[in-house]
Amino acid sequence: MSDALVALLTYRSELDTATAKALVARLGGTVVTVTGTTHTAADGEVVLAGNAAGVDVTLPAPTADAKVTVVNTGAAGTVTVDTPGAETINGAATASLTAQYSVVRLVSDGTNWFEI
Repeated sequence: MSDALVALLTYRSELDTATAKALVARLGGTVVTVTGTTHTAADGEVVLAGNAAGVDVTLPAPTADAKVTVVNTGAAGTVTVDTPGAETINGAATASLTAQYSVVRLVSDGTNWFEI
């Protein structure tokens, strides 16, 4: 439920980050706002990342049914999503979010990560 809500609230929305975070938190989601250039995500997080210099988000080690959502909230800069080791994201080493408000919702099968 929180993944869909974050996508709705942040994609072409006039809601600010604080309002989006409050609404997601009411549904039991964990929202993390990243303004620096790196972040290591945890299972269940919704990561709102935006920085003109770019942001590298490292996923947690894959466990069955782990979920992470990453949103590029920055007007400039690429958010790169990476795995902590040799795991893949849809068969690739990384996923890149280049457009503002682009979203990737990921789930793990215990070995790799897949976009849903």
